[in-house]
Amino acid sequence: MTAEPEFLSEDDARILALESAAVAGHTLKLLILEPGETLDLDGLRHRVRERLDAHPRARERVDNGGDRPRWVPAEDFDIARHIRRHPEPVASVEDLRRTVGDLMAVPLDHRQPLWSIDVI
Repeated sequence: MTAEPEFLSEDDARILALESAAVAGHTLKLLILEPGETLDLDGLRHRVRERLDAHPRARERVDNGGDRPRWVPAEDFDIARHIRRHPEPVASVEDLRRTVGDLMAVPLDHRQPLWSIDVI
């Protein structure tokens, strides 16, 4: 017996439908850490991976192939695509603003789960 598909909520489907070259349908949360040691990217990935079973949606992507968008497993999930180090150094508040603006301007890849953590 096949499980019934879990459709996006009406609100989520509306936000997704609004996305265009000018509108990104995602949000951003910015955490600024105290200066110190460089954040261990592999350690962060490991800690997040440990918690994914409690949050199965984090491994699902949106399928728009039917009459309504629905959640489906992302068969090729790779946590390195979702938790990544930004390649450019940030030396000032202006650099940070520019970097955050650039990240927000890029739509999330709908072939993958709709989340990312960018370590700047």
